[in-house]
Amino acid sequence: MKCTNESEAKSDHIAYPLDTRTYNLLSDPGRNVPAYLFVVEVPSLKTDWVSCSTDGLHLRRCGYYASMSALPPTSNKATRSVKVARANRLTVASLDQLMRQARGGL
Repeated sequence: MKCTNESEAKSDHIAYPLDTRTYNLLSDPGRNVPAYLFVVEVPSLKTDWVSCSTDGLHLRRCGYYASMSALPPTSNKATRSVKVARANRLTVASLDQLMRQARGGL
């Protein structure tokens, strides 16, 4: 799971620069389980990320995920940009679906 505050809200995806070692570990075709990159988008000011009161915990912005299992390995030396679609928003339903798929169910 990674965090960014530098994405463009109008774009249909977040381009996240992942270090080459992590990219290759996640995209390794020999993995036994699916691999995902989760990117949490946060406001620029750290004080705006979270607010807590007796009514609950409020996290600002959204989290998104990208399947890394089907991506080809890279020979880049430092980083490889991964496109994380905004359509892949992390919700209770989407997380439940990812967990079911990881267990081999639909």
